[in-house]
Amino acid sequence: RYAQGKLVPPNAEYLITAGQVGADAGGNYGATIEEQADLAFKNLYAVVKAAGMGPENVLKVTMFYLEREHIGIIIAARDKYFGEGFRPASTALVVKSLAGPQILVEVEAIAAKVR
Repeated sequence: RYAQGKLVPPNAEYLITAGQVGADAGGNYGATIEEQADLAFKNLYAVVKAAGMGPENVLKVTMFYLEREHIGIIIAARDKYFGEGFRPASTALVVKSLAGPQILVEVEAIAAKVR
């Protein structure tokens, strides 16, 4: 459930997020992939909302995770925060490791909104 491409509207402002991981504001990481995926997308959603944007403004999502079989868990977390109708351009990458040994998933996004 993703788009092959998204067109940026003319005169749009861009939001390019940093990678969001599965930790709460206190730096506590989720113990499982389910908890970390939920926290990562919760954090990503908060960054998008803080910029005055919503799911409809997200053009692309990139998801980095360690185990191929976790894609269903990660998509479920994405749908929880952004909605099942959410169709950004999307890239999913299975990687050997992330920035720290406790990190199981990291997500980032590009969004745009007409001024």
